[in-house]
Amino acid sequence: MEPSPNQVSDCGLRRVTDQGLDTLSLEMDATGVGTLRNVLSPDEIYMSSAYVQRELDKHQRQMFIYAGHTWLDESPLAAFTDSPDLLRILDGLYQRGTGRQAAEKIIVPALRVLSGDLGLKASNLFHYDTYVVTALLPLTIPNCPNEPCGDLVMYPNLRKIRSSSMVNLAEKAFMQNSLTRRALASPVVRRTFGARVVLLQPGNMYFFWGMRSLHANEACLPQSVRSTVLFHFVNPHSGGILDNFREWAHHRNSAPSKGGFQSIYNP
Repeated sequence: MEPSPNQVSDCGLRRVTDQGLDTLSLEMDATGVGTLRNVLSPDEIYMSSAYVQRELDKHQRQMFIYAGHTWLDESPLAAFTDSPDLLRILDGLYQRGTGRQAAEKIIVPALRVLSGDLGLKASNLFHYDTYVVTALLPLTIPNCPNEPCGDLVMYPNLRKIRSSSMVNLAEKAFMQNSLTRRALASPVVRRTFGARVVLLQPGNMYFFWGMRSLHANEACLPQSVRSTVLFHFVNPHSGGILDNFREWAHHRNSAPSKGGFQSIYNP
């Protein structure tokens, strides 16, 4: 079914063949990130950015996160809610990265919008994702001359996928604290341990092993707007005894801890 004039299309994903999945997976292994270009057209980027601006006005032009499917269903990006091609791509990458079938084929979407003083505080919050595969779709990236763009920074593929939720949580606690994050953001540590800076282009889709790679965004100016959609795939610890606590810790450690951060979860 064709999308309405006020909706974007997921047709940019349909061109990804099995060979294309092989290429993306190899790029993720070798460099940390696989890139699929022009998933959204210029008109679709404009439409999506206008939606972000409207939602930002509802939050006093301060950072917010929408998580779950409700926001996506009500946005211009609703075509991605049940996109068979997005599921095929994420599932194919998961199989190539792990050598096994996904137990649950569920995509968890989120919209992350950085702006204002809260957005500035959200920089360099290095973390491991709870999910094995992460797809990132930039909608709005600062692009004025000499303006910080909030680039994606990652230490790619530092660890293996953790089958133990206890080990996973312990590693996240060790890495996702203010002291470690301050060190990870320093130029010396970034050079020494091979951090990669990924320049994000609105409309492209970027794939990486979220659970294996420490990642964060660089700073944006308070008056800037940086918005990205995240599609997470396969939480290997879903339903475990520590899963609820892990969910709380993940969101706490990927957002500013003070200043009235606004987050709305719509599972």
